[in-house]
Amino acid sequence: MKNFNIKAVLFLNYFVFAILLNSVGTVILQVQQNFGISKSHASVLEGFKDLPIAICSFILASFLPKIGIRNSMLAALLMVTCMCFIMPFANAFWFFKLLFAVVGVSFALIKISVFTSIGLVTTNDKEHASFMGYLEGFFMIGVLMGNVVFSLFTDDHDPAINPLAECILGSGRAFRFIIHIPVFLKTG
Repeated sequence: MKNFNIKAVLFLNYFVFAILLNSVGTVILQVQQNFGISKSHASVLEGFKDLPIAICSFILASFLPKIGIRNSMLAALLMVTCMCFIMPFANAFWFFKLLFAVVGVSFALIKISVFTSIGLVTTNDKEHASFMGYLEGFFMIGVLMGNVVFSLFTDDHDPAINPLAECILGSGRAFRFIIHIPVFLKTG
């Protein structure tokens, strides 16, 4: 398969963000219990995730060629990795708002970079459509896996166990792979 490593990185990036983006429901339940806040107050986390995706997708689409595809993927993974390192020490609700804002901005960068890269790693319309279908299917596998991963690391009796920090493993692997992808993704 031509460009196998690049395609693998694109799949892995989407997979990591599928887990992170769909963790908000579990996190809402956990912050309600751990911080004693109401459902309506905890539900603002959805907005902290979704609004940055919408706003940044619109704004960053025009800047991506200047930043570079590879650099934007690295920046997105670096931001999420840093937040995942901070989260085990977070003891306030605003940390979770910040986490999901960072996840939203990072996903916007990843999404634009991945969609731009697809045109560079496919050779014709049929391959492009096929790759898009597999990518979206892999995203849904990440969504399902996220539910399993979070249920394994969530403990109602020990709120210090933070499942978001466990996603750092996936971010670190994706980060390492992106560093090694060919230079042509720098210029997009």
